[in-house]
Amino acid sequence: MIAFETIHACQYLDSEIEENSGLNETVAFSSLAKKIDALEFSNNQDDKFLKHLIEKWPYAILAQLRSEYFSDYHSYLGERTDDQLFKIIHVVITRNAKQFNNPTGLVFAGFGNSSIFPEMYAVEDVGFIAGKLIMANARSRKITREKNSYLSGFAQSSMTDAFIVGFDRDAYTDINRKRRQELPVVLEPFLKKLGGTIERDGENALLKNAEGKVLVDEENFAAMLDEALSPVEGKIFAESREKHWTPLARVISMLPAEEMAELAETMVDLQSLKERMTQPTETVGGPVDVAIITKNEGLVWKKRKHFFDASINQRYLNRIKSQG
Repeated sequence: MIAFETIHACQYLDSEIEENSGLNETVAFSSLAKKIDALEFSNNQDDKFLKHLIEKWPYAILAQLRSEYFSDYHSYLGERTDDQLFKIIHVVITRNAKQFNNPTGLVFAGFGNSSIFPEMYAVEDVGFIAGKLIMANARSRKITREKNSYLSGFAQSSMTDAFIVGFDRDAYTDINRKRRQELPVVLEPFLKKLGGTIERDGENALLKNAEGKVLVDEENFAAMLDEALSPVEGKIFAESREKHWTPLARVISMLPAEEMAELAETMVDLQSLKERMTQPTETVGGPVDVAIITKNEGLVWKKRKHFFDASINQRYLNRIKSQG
């Protein structure tokens, strides 16, 4: 993986040099290295982990790149020396150590041996770095006597979000961005009444008094905007949850297990329908598997698709029945 990413990094540097006259390998690499160094760790790792990888892997990666197995890719490495490739390998390792390339997610739900109520443990970012399984950004929920229901979507969850709080994340992001962009327009007539002026620049603005003195520059305006809107956003979410989630939670806590399963399936079907109607590519779709987990019965399939037509595979069904 790192070997191929090193090849891609070499191609990236070559394209940067080709597209920008006067740019050489040293300058292009320096720019790339600065971008990677500025990245934050987003997977619960740290500089100690990065140092361990850089001490362990570069020589093996370089030997792999120079091997006969990679002979078809040697042209992409160009005339770079081993020292130059070492530096690129270091950057690629740093990028991998700080952030996953293509992370996936995992969700565990059910009952432990000593659990009275069900629990859920979800990890948003899961991947392998240098052969090590890394899991980051985890959250867990437990059903208790006081908190007797929980509903959540994973991955593509816009319909679940809309069901819980009244709007999905994408819609709220668009509304919030537009509100920030138009706020200077809203402030302009008020400022004029006070004798001042406002110069708009996207969602930022420059505020001046009647004498033309700058009262608030663009950078401070952005900071003041964040500070002013943050409590408003909190109130919007709090009120939405109170109006949508609170009554919904009471209903869910009293639903039979079968109706809870139907609700979950409906949420997935709605997400699939939305993506089929509005997105160029579908990431949710096809037949939906539905399972119910209870303390007494464990995991029971309510609906499960097969890779074959069960109606013409009676022997298989009889065999499964006999094993039960």
